Amino acid sequence: MSWSKAVELGTGMFPVLAAGPNSTTVAWNSTTSINGPIHLRSRKAGNPWLPAAQVGFGAEHAVASNSSNVTVVAWAKPSPQGSRVMVKRRTSGGSWSAPQELRRLPAKRTVPGDGLHVTVGETGASAVWWEEMIEAEDPPDWNWSYVSYAAPSRPWERAHQLVDRQHAVPGTTVFIDSTGGLDAVYAARNGMWMDRRDATQGWITHEQVAPDRNGGPILMETPNGETAVVAWPTDDGIAARRRTEGRWGSVIRWKAPTENWTCEADMDGAGNVTFAWFSPNYRIQVREWPQGHDLKGVRTLLGGGPDAFRDALQLVAGPSGDIVLGFVNWRGAPGSLHTMYKSRDGNWGPVKEVGRQISDPWFQLAVRPSGVVDAVWEQDRPHAQGRMTIRYSTLAPR
Repeated sequence: MSWSKAVELGTGMFPVLAAGPNSTTVAWNSTTSINGPIHLRSRKAGNPWLPAAQVGFGAEHAVASNSSNVTVVAWAKPSPQGSRVMVKRRTSGGSWSAPQELRRLPAKRTVPGDGLHVTVGETGASAVWWEEMIEAEDPPDWNWSYVSYAAPSRPWERAHQLVDRQHAVPGTTVFIDSTGGLDAVYAARNGMWMDRRDATQGWITHEQVAPDRNGGPILMETPNGETAVVAWPTDDGIAARRRTEGRWGSVIRWKAPTENWTCEADMDGAGNVTFAWFSPNYRIQVREWPQGHDLKGVRTLLGGGPDAFRDALQLVAGPSGDIVLGFVNWRGAPGSLHTMYKSRDGNWGPVKEVGRQISDPWFQLAVRPSGVVDAVWEQDRPHAQGRMTIRYSTLAPR
């Protein structure tokens, strides 16, 4: 199996990807500046890509779809009166709503890089969540976190505050289960917390997951929400905790010296979790936590060394058990994008090159129920005065 010939979708930077069963949507900033037109292209299975269309103007942006092809795109729009969090929603029939403002940020606050996210549940319930920051002249900065929820075919609710003014970065992450219920996990002053919004009763619970105040929590759940795992990096390794049918197990921890606090994890549709991280010398190591079983041993997928300077590790698990792991290798300048694929039968394949001429390690991966992998990334365009080309490719299992 090999990656398909890359398709050029446009020019710009910071591409994001939403892959539904019958549709694909890519959004990106179409200029070389932080704030610029947000362009979007989409296609249905078996059809060509539609022309690029501008959906808004701003900096941070995100897009997500569900299996019915309901799609939500959100972005942070700059304004002298305060940045605004904006959103548009596309129905399964393909019509887009008008842009809607979810929140106007107070003066001096901004949405930081990688601080805005979107998810769409199977019922069509959707959520946009973001962090707000006041950048201090002498760090640390001040941070807040909010989420806005929309029930299927209903208006967006007023932004709900998860985290008030604190120095620690919340690292908020959100999941919507098959009933439309929402879980939000974040790091606060007094530990790691989960807030629950019921699909009909609203915000109902606020419980501590762990006393750790480390940032970067990862929330993973099965589609029905009966199994959830929260993972996070610690000072000397990785920790995780599993919830099964409403009951939390003990926090598990293991020592795993990581390079730059790198910790990635994802869960398939059966509740099996895979962790990945860079160990010293940029070795790539993984560990599995099958549903109903103990942690398996640590496995080294790729050895390290002085020439193995790797960056931007990503791990994505598909609902059927297929997994893709991606990273940028800086051996030489510019770098190159690589992946490793594990089929649902449990075998990791060799390293595959996806793209070259990478100067900014910005890419995104998605795994469909069929096992097909989608990738989007930005790639240098020679003699283009800093403008990047947005590339897209797929990897199909045999």
